[in-house]
Amino acid sequence: MDINYYKKINGLYGFDSKRDSDIARTKRFVAEKFDDDVQAFDVMIEDRRQTVLISYAAKEDMNKIISRPDETFKNGDIVTWNDEKYIILQVDSDKRIYTRGLIKKCLGSLKWQDELGDIHEAWFARTTNLSPNFGVDDRSKIITMPDERRQIVLQSNSHTQKFEKEQRFIMDGRAWKIITLDDIADGIINVVLEESHIDPAIDNLELRIANYKSDYYRLVNKTPLSINLKIDQSTLLDVTAYHNGVSVDSSEVEFMVEDNSFGVVDNNGIFTPHKSGNVKIFAKYKTAVIEFNVHVREELVHSYYVDIIGSNEINFGLISEYTVVFKNHGIEIDETPVFELEQSANDLVTIQSTDISKKSITLKANSKNKAGTITLHVRSDNGLIKNSKTIRIKGFL
Repeated sequence: MDINYYKKINGLYGFDSKRDSDIARTKRFVAEKFDDDVQAFDVMIEDRRQTVLISYAAKEDMNKIISRPDETFKNGDIVTWNDEKYIILQVDSDKRIYTRGLIKKCLGSLKWQDELGDIHEAWFARTTNLSPNFGVDDRSKIITMPDERRQIVLQSNSHTQKFEKEQRFIMDGRAWKIITLDDIADGIINVVLEESHIDPAIDNLELRIANYKSDYYRLVNKTPLSINLKIDQSTLLDVTAYHNGVSVDSSEVEFMVEDNSFGVVDNNGIFTPHKSGNVKIFAKYKTAVIEFNVHVREELVHSYYVDIIGSNEINFGLISEYTVVFKNHGIEIDETPVFELEQSANDLVTIQSTDISKKSITLKANSKNKAGTITLHVRSDNGLIKNSKTIRIKGFL
């Protein structure tokens, strides 16, 4: 039959070729039969619910996993199935119809404390494939590692990518340290751990955290570290103090001017300059210190910014309100807000209402179990003050 006939028929349905048409037809067929398959299971992949096919794979106690057409997953994703955790490995790159991969059961989790005192946790699976540093023979022979070493695989993310050699963890009631890191594979990190020694002075067995510090102090500033002011123009040094990740009363923050002849700073962090020049101001909470460099000059200058107040997350189907506060040198000013969402956000949220008098906007997350992130943009109507907030749309788990 004339090829032009196929082109004409495919064109009516929006396909560029017979191959595209065949793929679309196959996807429809698979989708129709998907939920009725005996191997179909409802699982959580990260924070989204999906129906997938899971079957036995005779390979290192792994299972095969297949997504519904037009849904996907990636290496390193954590799957919750039958109240147990699995990590996705070896995802098939051919995703024309569906995404295929292997999942391996997680045997536990690593917990650690970062440089800010925040505690993180990552699920891991045990593996016997040796890291390149130990070598693998030509026949891909599996070599059993000594009991004092463990090779594990876990998700590669912004936290685990900070792992370093010699970093220690508590696992199975024993201490372990990293001797090899391999993050070449996409989405996962291979780690070889060697048994270390428990140090009761620094290791917290109850929390399963090595080198645990019970007191972490930090300061977070909203005010720029470099400030320009006019004489007698006050500014707020807007800082928040945290103890073990929990904010504390602002009265616990101490402020100090390096040279009091340049001005004074009160207990609320409001600095009022008295003469022109450069001066340092310190905000201190316990062992945490922030240094501000202030340049005082004759002419009037502005330091505008806008706070966007509201949750960083919205669960499927729920509503969240966001309000804004415009400031100049930390002092609240009256401006009219303009709210904007990028076009791609339309699939994830809808605008329920906007109240200019309250300087607020209300967003509702979709109820389609479609996760992702959106960005809420805010500016003053004169365009001088702008800010953005990233909001995560997620499930309840």
